[in-house]
Amino acid sequence: MPSKKLVSIGYKINILKMGAVKFYEKDYIAEIILSNPNKANAIDLKMLEELKEIISHIHNNPSLRVIIIKGEGDNHFSSGADINEWSSMKPEHYASEWIKFGNDIFDSLEILPQVLIASINGTCYGGGLELALCADIRIAAENAVFSLPENGIGVIPGWKGSVRLKEIVGLGKANDLVLTARIINASTAQEWGIINYKFPKDSFELETLIIAKNVSKNSPISIQASKQLLRSNSKDKYAHEKLSKLCKNSFDGQEGISSFFEKRKPIFKGRL
Repeated sequence: MPSKKLVSIGYKINILKMGAVKFYEKDYIAEIILSNPNKANAIDLKMLEELKEIISHIHNNPSLRVIIIKGEGDNHFSSGADINEWSSMKPEHYASEWIKFGNDIFDSLEILPQVLIASINGTCYGGGLELALCADIRIAAENAVFSLPENGIGVIPGWKGSVRLKEIVGLGKANDLVLTARIINASTAQEWGIINYKFPKDSFELETLIIAKNVSKNSPISIQASKQLLRSNSKDKYAHEKLSKLCKNSFDGQEGISSFFEKRKPIFKGRL
């Protein structure tokens, strides 16, 4: 059953029946909750398989506009990939099954048409940080701590965390976090640009919801176009011209322009 906190903000449980991942949705917003509390929300194969199913559901649900991903409880977003799951794998299976499967899931999260917000409370290590780096916006509580500790045990961040980190913070800071395997706090993470917002622990979930609701009021059409351009890092003028035309000619584009001149708030439908 949903927690009291989730009930208080009006979430309803979805028909998807999950164990390692909880999924709630209401109106335009959904929550994905990593739920492996006995292992600090470590990511195991079951969790990856359930994430795959949830991502498929989200892709087929255009009414959703914002997805919040978080960890169960107050102390852990995720401690990373469950070492008990992959440590005994043969190297070829580790690469072709565990690493490839995780990358497929994380890539799918990154290219969701909806806005993905990582809501980070407490520990965000290894694969947990790699997952959070797939988000469009990252919001953290003041008690959050971040690390890519893989080099400390002789492996690498296999789910493209080092690459995504470099794209966000630059090579110098990415080298620092990856090669030292050290832990940084939320203030440093915000200074570096790993997180966009930092709030007190007792209010950050509410602040996350406020941001999500504000984002959900924007046009899904222009959001998808913007995400496409931001992720591609393309300066191709033709891509910008094509998507600009698509947005302006859409129902949402016309509604936005009309609402501006009529001095009212737009009501976007996510329609072309």
